[in-house]
Amino acid sequence: MPVAVVSFAQLKACDPESFRTSAKAYRDLADALDERADEIAPQLTDFDDAWDGQGSPAADKAIRDQAVVITDTVLMLQRADQILSDFAGELDKAKAMLTDAMEAATRISATVAENGSVTPKSAKDQTAAEEIVEQFRAAIQYADTADTTASTDLAALTPPVPGQQAPVDLSTVPAIGTDPERVKEWWNSLTPEEQQYLIAQHPDRIGWLDGVPATARDQANRLVLDRELDTVNERMSTLEDQGQTDTDEYRELQGKKRGLEAIEDRLELSGGDGRDEDGLQSNEQRAYLLGVSTEGDGQAIVAIGNPDTADNIVTFVPGTSAELAGVRGDIGRVDRMVYDANNLDPTQRTAGIMWLGYDAPDQILEWNGMDDLTNLGRYGDASDPGYAQRAGTALDRFSDGLRVTHEGERSHNSIVGHSYGSTVIGYTAKDHGLDVDEAIFVGSPGVGTDTAAELGLNPENVYSSHASNDPIRYLTETEVAFGNNPSDEDFGGRRFASDPGTPLFETHTGQKTYDPMGPFGPSITLPTIDFEWKGGAHSDYWTDDNQSRDNIARIVTGTGGDITGDHP
Repeated sequence: MPVAVVSFAQLKACDPESFRTSAKAYRDLADALDERADEIAPQLTDFDDAWDGQGSPAADKAIRDQAVVITDTVLMLQRADQILSDFAGELDKAKAMLTDAMEAATRISATVAENGSVTPKSAKDQTAAEEIVEQFRAAIQYADTADTTASTDLAALTPPVPGQQAPVDLSTVPAIGTDPERVKEWWNSLTPEEQQYLIAQHPDRIGWLDGVPATARDQANRLVLDRELDTVNERMSTLEDQGQTDTDEYRELQGKKRGLEAIEDRLELSGGDGRDEDGLQSNEQRAYLLGVSTEGDGQAIVAIGNPDTADNIVTFVPGTSAELAGVRGDIGRVDRMVYDANNLDPTQRTAGIMWLGYDAPDQILEWNGMDDLTNLGRYGDASDPGYAQRAGTALDRFSDGLRVTHEGERSHNSIVGHSYGSTVIGYTAKDHGLDVDEAIFVGSPGVGTDTAAELGLNPENVYSSHASNDPIRYLTETEVAFGNNPSDEDFGGRRFASDPGTPLFETHTGQKTYDPMGPFGPSITLPTIDFEWKGGAHSDYWTDDNQSRDNIARIVTGTGGDITGDHP
């Protein structure tokens, strides 16, 4: 259990990393137990076939009760992981508050004693010294409150008992799509035992419910993730046995498996500010799985950090061709934004969410030649606003759900849309309203309006950026675009700078020899130059040292007035 932080010296000396290490140990134990449970489950069928004697029904019930206990134990271990991970984040914030105050003391050359008292070098700084002491007290109080919460939550964890479940009438469970306020009211009406029953036995009914706390959705969706992986693996195995590996179905399953495993990898990540081979930066934040499905192209919602306890929440909506198979890169972008924000202002806790809760267009354009220009937007590609319009209800409800489940003071919520993801945000804001503090558009083909004011947000809180080499800039000048370019001055929002990105064309020079007079005449060697099209700048906004990352971090942490670039 976390030790009580009751003094300046204790807070100064405590190490949040030790609690992350403990959280990771519980997480690993939960995963190991879950894997063992998966191995045991098939044996129940073998047991039923092997024994039909007088005592078999009782034995069968005892084994099945034990299987339930194993699942409940996994949930208990996961909850311990969640509590300790969140506590470590709270200590990070408290220590950052303490560090800020210590730096203020240094600026006035004051002496800070081990008990937190502050003695200024000059009498004229006495008032400043007293303010620093108050900052120390605020940091200590914050840590004390976090410690009490964590201690209480850990003490409430009790080992499950066989046969003591609290079943819930499934007809009372709200349908997916129910108003988050109603969902929260229903969830809070349940006992902890009833909540755990639903998570363990019916995770598919809980995982996508906006209005259910992130911790409960995470537990439910981890169970769903295991089942989805099992289903995909079983189907792939069947196709392999039938020699049908060179089929569209098998290739689609390979992609979905790749996406599910990418999510699993991030859920298991221990944290740290290092990078994996994809450049992922985690800033020591635990991941929460808020939704996962393999239907269609697949969908997923992954949070980096607990949005219910964060000061700042940034939701990222990816664009064209986003699907479960490629989710690793989109999660990586959120990891980078969380990393940047928490490093820019560690006195605030920032959580990020990768929201792929919609069916994105598979390709930019379905091109059938110049004679077919009148049909642009009717093919189901990225020129079709239908994808954005259909996504609006779900995105609006999810955003409302973030407000409903958040604990404590109102969080500062921003939303970032990349490419067609910005179009989704624009149509949602225009058609439904979005409860966000800022909207950020990156590499946008248009957001469905001609002005920022039409989004229902203060234009001062609408931001956009286009890299100079991003080819989408040219698309916004065509009929394919969804309204005015949000980076244009007359759109009325604010513009921030991004690096130019990968050049549009890469040139290759060489030489080529010609024989204009045939084999009997002299040869002529001339220089050649070839142009290779590159569209990489459209995805470069999150590359290392790109100033767009710094600007997004400023907006996410509430200091959008400090953005750089050509803006009003």
